[in-house]
Amino acid sequence: MVIGIGPYSEDLIEHLPYGRREYRGTNPGKKVVHPFILEAIGSTQSNELAALLGIRVWDFNQHELDLSKVNWNDLITYDKVGAELLTVLSQHGFTFYFLPNG
Repeated sequence: MVIGIGPYSEDLIEHLPYGRREYRGTNPGKKVVHPFILEAIGSTQSNELAALLGIRVWDFNQHELDLSKVNWNDLITYDKVGAELLTVLSQHGFTFYFLPNG
């Protein structure tokens, strides 16, 4: 699974996991978490996702993602919506983390 942490902005509401009401009162720039950017169920998918992200599943030194290592073409095939979300949030200063499954 991939999660993202980054600065809140009203411009991002449609890309965040909760609705406008839940973010009411959140100060612009306050760090928020998006817990479900890319998902992997079980160890097979977790290994596949890690490879697409250019990392090794159990190398915790790589779990803060370097987006320059992502195989974007194959990631779009794996999960187009998740790849687009990763792109949008990265353009707004989010940092992403891989969480192994399995």
